[in-house]
Amino acid sequence: MFFFCIFFAFFANLDAFDDDESFFSRYTVREYLLSEPAAASHLRQIFHKFPNSKRCIDAHLIFALRAKREAHTLFDPAAREEKLKEAIFDFETAFDFYDERQFLDYENLIAHAKLEHAKSFLEIAQESSPIKKSIYFESGMEFLRRLYTESQLPEAVMHQVLYLLPYHLVNEGKIDEAEKILTAAALKQEGKELAKSCFLLGQIALEKKRPNEALTYYALAQSHGKGELSPSEQLKLWISQSKAEYQIGNVRAAMRLLSQVVNCPTASSLRIEAMFMRAEIYRFQGRVDLAKSQLESIVRIGGKSAKRAAQLIDNID
Repeated sequence: MFFFCIFFAFFANLDAFDDDESFFSRYTVREYLLSEPAAASHLRQIFHKFPNSKRCIDAHLIFALRAKREAHTLFDPAAREEKLKEAIFDFETAFDFYDERQFLDYENLIAHAKLEHAKSFLEIAQESSPIKKSIYFESGMEFLRRLYTESQLPEAVMHQVLYLLPYHLVNEGKIDEAEKILTAAALKQEGKELAKSCFLLGQIALEKKRPNEALTYYALAQSHGKGELSPSEQLKLWISQSKAEYQIGNVRAAMRLLSQVVNCPTASSLRIEAMFMRAEIYRFQGRVDLAKSQLESIVRIGGKSAKRAAQLIDNID
């Protein structure tokens, strides 16, 4: 959605001056993006009528965004993948056209497009088999790394790169590389962007068995994200703080944080995760009745977690 807004703002400042401009301006960008059949058919003709016009870049980026938009409406993973591949093709065709001609007024737009291009690879990787996942994931990460090394990225693009790159590195276990990027990024950030980096640095510290350091980062994340964290982000932060407190032996603090998650009115699977964690702590303490009671609450809620909770009840000594 963010990139669609960039497109609208960018084209709102352009007027029709010559033939290719008049041709492109036949429809609005909104009509091109929102899958109007007549608009799409018209726009596709620009590649043949004006093959050297910079508006060919716009057209390819519009078709790329249309494909991504359609992909996000599809339920079938194979169909989503095909649409994302269409988007990747149009992004890369636009980049080739830009590289050959270097239209300076397109630098910022191309930077935003490169970010969406990288994210398309990561989206395909998310739903792919292990071999294909590795190929698409590494490609997406390579494109993010290239953006990270560019010196004059738009601020909004750099903010996303500084989050997405270390986020995926942490998930893949490449925590040393992620930590290096996040530590450097934190010096340039503020507000919610800094809160996100502090949270990931806390996750890394927790993974490296440095719970006190993790708690420091989580406190910074809470402070810098004050009033800006989404309900889901707040629940994740409490759960992570609970894990760190438990690692250093502060069981009461850990349970208090988990209770905050469980009692939060937000509808989230994270509340169920917190209930499982509470049951596990009770089990380790030998408080079997309380552990069973917590698991029985999950069973009563139903859903996918109920079966797992029932199995755990059967296996409790």
